[in-house]
Amino acid sequence: MLARLARFPEDVMAVLGRLSVVPGRAERWLATGLARGDEASLGTAERAGVLVGTGSHVWFRHELARKTVEETLTSFDRIRWNRLAAQMLLDRAEDASRVMHHAVLGDDAAAVVQVGPDAAAEAIAAGAHRQAIEHLDGVLRHGESLDPGRRAALLVQQANSLYLVNRFEESLRVARQAVDAARALGDATTIARAEIALARTALWAIGPDESRLAARRALDALGSGGDPELRAIAQADLARALGELTTVGSVAEGSEDAVAAARQALTLSRGLGRDDLEGYALIYLGCERLALGDEGGARDLDSAIRLLRRFPRAELAVRACVNAAGAAYRVARYDDAERYVELGLQLARESEFASGEYRLSLTRASVRFSRGRWEPACRELEVLLGQSGEPGIMGPLARSVLARILGRRGEHDAAAAALEPAVVAAAASREIRLVGPVTAARVELAWLAGEDVDLVALAAPVLAAPEMPGSRVGRAEVCRYLQRAGYQVPEVPGAPEPWRSGLAGDWEAAAARWKARGERYEEALELLGGGEPGAVDAGVAILRDLGAAGAYDLHRRSVPAR
Repeated sequence: MLARLARFPEDVMAVLGRLSVVPGRAERWLATGLARGDEASLGTAERAGVLVGTGSHVWFRHELARKTVEETLTSFDRIRWNRLAAQMLLDRAEDASRVMHHAVLGDDAAAVVQVGPDAAAEAIAAGAHRQAIEHLDGVLRHGESLDPGRRAALLVQQANSLYLVNRFEESLRVARQAVDAARALGDATTIARAEIALARTALWAIGPDESRLAARRALDALGSGGDPELRAIAQADLARALGELTTVGSVAEGSEDAVAAARQALTLSRGLGRDDLEGYALIYLGCERLALGDEGGARDLDSAIRLLRRFPRAELAVRACVNAAGAAYRVARYDDAERYVELGLQLARESEFASGEYRLSLTRASVRFSRGRWEPACRELEVLLGQSGEPGIMGPLARSVLARILGRRGEHDAAAAALEPAVVAAAASREIRLVGPVTAARVELAWLAGEDVDLVALAAPVLAAPEMPGSRVGRAEVCRYLQRAGYQVPEVPGAPEPWRSGLAGDWEAAAARWKARGERYEEALELLGGGEPGAVDAGVAILRDLGAAGAYDLHRRSVPAR
């Protein structure tokens, strides 16, 4: 290509060099401007077949040719011609993203700051969050020239887009910068927006406790007379943090506080006549009502999905499906959970909501885990854990499920290797909804493998944790596995079923409840623990059918009670 281009006169090559900074088609006025009026050279290149033209546009016949010419430019010329292109496009009020492309490559700080926010807003409206992040990176590099309020608002936008594309560590960092900038500004509304962004991403980056604190700070900043839209969002996000979105277990522990926050969000939303905010509030109201045994929660969730599917931003409906799937799973409505997962994944293809897709896949794998469909669950979890990105606490949660499948199948070394990174993550966390599942997995794996360890010491992070939202399920599960290993355990006030029956020694009721939920593995363990010949035979048959070699081998070894 270079040899062919070398035949052109110097003035033609100069014109081609200037035009090469424009990807795709260049308008005639833009091409002529970059050529500095040398239309003769443009005509020469077109007659030679390097360029193609119409009455309105000019472009390189082959992208390879354009890139080849562009690579011959010096850095000085590349910056110079991109700046010229940016200014010409800006003068014509062309598409902000086109201007931004050339302004960034031309290191034109003034143009970047001028058009970058509009380019980012357009990308966000189109669901192109990765592009929005790039645009905002360009603008925020020149943050010293931005108005403090403008900078805080752009940081909030970037934190939200980073959250959506599964880059939680970066999102958390940017959200904290937004909060610092907002507090320095001292404006209550700006502070609330930043705290809401922090609450949203902290849920997955760190856990619900941090998210809850940020949502409450947003509400405190707004007070009773603050912006009702932001109050509605903050109340819904508070319900989200008080709820069970991060939970991977199949037993629900609803929160009346979450219901109260969601109802306040719903009232504010309806007062504003905002269907999008109403749908957002209904998501979390439905989840908690369902967890508390109120069947009306399922109607709330379906209504939320219907409302949010009307909006062009697909991530709103995806978020509803994420929560609906998790809520249905936790009350053993497995068919509903898988239906919500499939709908959510279908809608996610229309957006860049990678974190939503990850959570939907994790829920589907968890449903399969509970149903005893371990092989497809294992494959899905391995795919998730092999993905790039920053899944936050979803990564350790996925590992806890995968490790338990492997341990139950008797693959003890593989199970320990899969769980180890999750153990490290949980050791650095105080979030019970992360610590609980990881600790339960550690205890079960050590018990199945017959390790000579003090299981109570392994269970300490859960047993010693203070009472908090979500702690009863984790404590009940860990204590039931300690009981199965022969340990005496403390009482677990408010333990939900079926754990409550098992802890009370009523293995028949526990087995029947697990069976009704479709949790065959837990049913089998309760039957084995009963000790009656017929029940033991039934439990062994279930373990064989599941391929639960770990538990079957443990039964055969007949580990004595301690």
